[in-house]
Amino acid sequence: MSQTAFDAESQLLKNRISALNDDEIMLEIMRLIAKIGDGHTYLQWEYQYNNEIMPLKFVQIDGQIYCVNATETYKNLLFKENRKDRKS
Repeated sequence: MSQTAFDAESQLLKNRISALNDDEIMLEIMRLIAKIGDGHTYLQWEYQYNNEIMPLKFVQIDGQIYCVNATETYKNLLFKENRKDRKS
């Protein structure tokens, strides 16, 4: 993508910003960056934890998966190792 094309698409996005929500803005920026065509140029999006959408948040630490945030219903899972081979 040429600098001119990037600038033109950036301006189009700027013109639409007020009509987009935060998630849509991030996705549009990611699409624009992807058009650059360089695998080393990217936007890493850390999605905001929203317990209304997902009651649990997991992270991988040293190859293990841990629950690091949870709604009240699932507080018993916090900071415990979660293994897929564990029997229920």
